[in-house]
Amino acid sequence: MVFDAAGTLIRPREPVGETYARLARAHGVAIPAWRLDDAFRRVLAAAPPMLFPGVPPDALAERERGWWREVVRAVFRAADQMQRFADFEAFFAALFAHYAEPAAWEAAPGAQAALASLVTDPTVPPIARASAIARLVRHPGRATLPALEKAMGDGDSLVRLAAAIAIRDTDPSLRARLLPRLLADPVRVVRIEAARGLAGVPESRLAPDDRARLASAQDEYLASLKFNADRPEAQTELGGYHAARGQEEQAIAAYRRALALDATYGPASVNLADLHRARGREREAEAVLRDAIKADSSAAGARHALGLSLVRQKRVPEALAALGEAARLAPGDPRFAYVYGVALHDAGKRGEATKTLEAALARHPYDREILFALASYERDAGNVTKAAQRAKLLARLEPDNAELAQFARELESAAPRRPAR
Repeated sequence: MVFDAAGTLIRPREPVGETYARLARAHGVAIPAWRLDDAFRRVLAAAPPMLFPGVPPDALAERERGWWREVVRAVFRAADQMQRFADFEAFFAALFAHYAEPAAWEAAPGAQAALASLVTDPTVPPIARASAIARLVRHPGRATLPALEKAMGDGDSLVRLAAAIAIRDTDPSLRARLLPRLLADPVRVVRIEAARGLAGVPESRLAPDDRARLASAQDEYLASLKFNADRPEAQTELGGYHAARGQEEQAIAAYRRALALDATYGPASVNLADLHRARGREREAEAVLRDAIKADSSAAGARHALGLSLVRQKRVPEALAALGEAARLAPGDPRFAYVYGVALHDAGKRGEATKTLEAALARHPYDREILFALASYERDAGNVTKAAQRAKLLARLEPDNAELAQFARELESAAPRRPAR
């Protein structure tokens, strides 16, 4: 939550008032989003600078959290003094956790280079550099990999951990090249994250010494999951570990244990359904997702996954209904709106698709997928001028992407020229 105060590198994917209102409703407080948004702007403008001279680096995170706690408390007082939380600390913890996730943010043009520079600047507090890493990898550019490689050798474990997490979902060859160096890290959580990222990477790609270190780190990782075995999150993570290693039956068993602990835990349902899909058992995948929706009618992720399952089964009307409901339930997730818009377009509902994507773009003006879809659809519909404008923004957002630059040039050359005055 360091960058949103400046508003230059990144911006929230969902309007602040909507996020506050949505999470507040879950904690028993109902205030309109527009009032919270207005209060937030007024309170933030009047708040003291988030500066703590003389505070040691290891205490900065808690000071920043406390600063935001007072801002959020003031926002709700300014919006409606009559509303009271039964447990404000629980609400604030949920809100802070939401904004701690990279998915809550989107990058503005020029953000990649600035974030990469931030990651490698030793004068910047470690928590800020770790946050920058999480955001940098969402839309990688030319400077991303060098910044990550440097971060893996950083003197602060928080930065090394962020780099390990960032690399976890990359190409196996890249993981095999970069992550082994962290298997001997002095900090246990970093070693565990490295082992987690190497799950599924053939051990033949590792040096003999790295294989031994991997075995030790895997033991630590599995021991940590066993310690938390009564939590659905741990069982779901264990399922993902087994799935990455091709141990499908063990993965299914872990996902089912997670759902036995909490039938509303969405990631377990979605992952189990995806494993069934990969095995060619689409009907079983559908059944898992429908059970998840019965357990939690607000489960947007399960509805989205159900829509994709129904698309694969060529049950288009049902699929559109599920995808549309997922987008409605989670307006802060641009991916849901994008997939729904593309599905509408593919079903021949082009006008409805454009409206859906334009509404999503109003919420997420820098989302690459939505911008590219709209530019493509508008080009095909003959609205080349508007398509060229979107392509130009895409090229600014990803200056290292040669294909987007070519796309923008082609549309620019095809757009009608304004008559000279």
